[in-house]
Amino acid sequence: MSGIVILVDTIMKKRSNQQNKALHRLFELIADDLNNQGLTVKKTLRDDFDMMWTKTLIKEIVWKKIQKAMYGTESTADLTTQQIDKIFDVINKHLGEKHHIHIPFPSIETLIDYEESKEKQEQER
Repeated sequence: MSGIVILVDTIMKKRSNQQNKALHRLFELIADDLNNQGLTVKKTLRDDFDMMWTKTLIKEIVWKKIQKAMYGTESTADLTTQQIDKIFDVINKHLGEKHHIHIPFPSIETLIDYEESKEKQEQER
């Protein structure tokens, strides 16, 4: 009697290019909101440096710290869409409770609006 062995492997879907753009837009939106409220890095994290937030600081100091703690990974490229959602929920909950900031995760519509706004600003220069 011969047997057939079937191996089933679950493939975790990595984020798409649009999701990557949305993630980086989110970093920018969070930085803008914190800055608009006068919440510098020092005021927010009790850090030694008093500087305004940038999307890079949000990604490196906030997002990746939570990502490393939750999933043990360092690169955002290693995250699945479900992992991104869970990290976002942690950050969004904290910002809402501590600083009354709520940023919805960017959608395709908000990304299109943002890109069109940037193009318009560049044309006006």
